[in-house]
Amino acid sequence: MELLVNMVDFILTNQYTEGQHINYAEFLSKPLQLGFFVPCDLDGNVLNKPECSLGKECASPPCVEYQEAKYRVIFNVHLMKGKANHLREIWNDEKYLFTYNESTKLFLTVGSTIESLVKYNLVLTESAKKQI
Repeated sequence: MELLVNMVDFILTNQYTEGQHINYAEFLSKPLQLGFFVPCDLDGNVLNKPECSLGKECASPPCVEYQEAKYRVIFNVHLMKGKANHLREIWNDEKYLFTYNESTKLFLTVGSTIESLVKYNLVLTESAKKQI
């Protein structure tokens, strides 16, 4: 399990390959997108998990789109559905991070980057680790 860390900690605590520190710096500077937390299509719309055949690899377009979107998720967080106005809250262990309203598609502050989330000790997914 690897946590999101700041650049200094990454440099001091990792034995990395040549260029990996540049990859991590670029990773930290990416603007936040909802698709980093939950599976979204390429337009940023949240995807519902399709009903696929149990125990079989599903090749239907909705299943493939969902699997590709799931691969783009970089943080292991839980999405909790709110009660009013389709309010959604993203939680990591019981720590409140932020709310997301589907009608506005805005969360945190405009211009926030992945680096702004270091303080939450988020766990990175395997696909995130491959980007670093």
